[in-house]
Formats: sequence, structure tokens, C-alpha cells
Amino acid sequence: MKTLIIYLPIVIISLVLSKDLNPLNMFHLGFGSSTENGSDLNKDGAYVLGGTIDTGQEFAWGFDISGEGTSLSSTYGRDDYPEQSVSLNFILLKNIFNNDHLRIDTGPLIGFRDDKAYCNNGDSYLDYPCYADASPNYDYTIVYGGYFIMTNESLSLGLRLSDVSKQLIFGYSY
Repeated sequence: MKTLIIYLPIVIISLVLSKDLNPLNMFHLGFGSSTENGSDLNKDGAYVLGGTIDTGQEFAWGFDISGEGTSLSSTYGRDDYPEQSVSLNFILLKNIFNNDHLRIDTGPLIGFRDDKAYCNNGDSYLDYPCYADASPNYDYTIVYGGYFIMTNESLSLGLRLSDVSKQLIFGYSY
């Protein structure tokens, strides 16, 4: 929630400002850390891989997949074992500044991630996730946050903040 409160003014400003655009068709990769608090958390570093497509109307949209947050797994005979969660997110970016050398875009992301994995039919004794090689069940939760990206010609550098991670983004615009 703190991330959303900090990021909300940037999103509001981005919806008010507009400039002429250079297209933002971009692939990006990012690395960072968790912002979750607690003792039952995974220790893996957060990562993201995604892309955006320019609409030609001051906006770009895209998707990303990210390893972020903690999923509690009760599979393979474990009980609430912390693992890295995987999220799938929708991105909407709005251009807030553009000149011949620099472009700045910002906007929200919304998606979901796995929160818990468990077996309805009991534990397996033969190294399967669940009894009789049944598939585990998953509970999901909402992911929200935002992007801030600066692009100079074809290279981009940015920040991705979500409710469970913060990541530095490196991108290539084509």
C-alpha cells in the first residue's frame, strides 16, 4: 500500500501531461529485491521479463512475467514452505516527456501471482507433488504497482515497483 501511495502522484501527473512521441516498442529485463516483511519469506532475488507495444496515441501497453513475492507450498510433503511466487502482469505506460534525445514514460501495472500451493488429496510418498501424482491446487492474489522508464534512443533504464518487490529495469527499444 505504501508503494501505491508513493507512486499515485506520478501516475496522476502522467495522465495530465502529453508530448509528441517516439514509439516505445520495448523488451525489458530487470532485477531487484523483495519488499515483503516477515520471517516466512523466500530468499530469492526478484526478476522481471516483459515488453511493451506503442499505440501511437501517447500510450504503450504490454505484459511482464516476474518472479516476486512469496508463495507458501504444501506440496512434496512440506507444510507452508516459502518459495518464490510467479506473477503475470498487464502494463499501461503514458509518455510524460519527450524530446529528440530523451523519452520518459510512467504508468501502472496490475496482475496476479500464486500465493499458496496445496494438495487436496494428501501427500505423495513417491516424490510427486501430491498423492497419486495429482496436480496441486493454487490460490492467487492481486499484484499492483507501477513503472517509471527513461529511454535514450534505443536503450532504456527504469524502475518497477510492486506491492512485493522493487526492480531496476534495463530495456531495448526497437
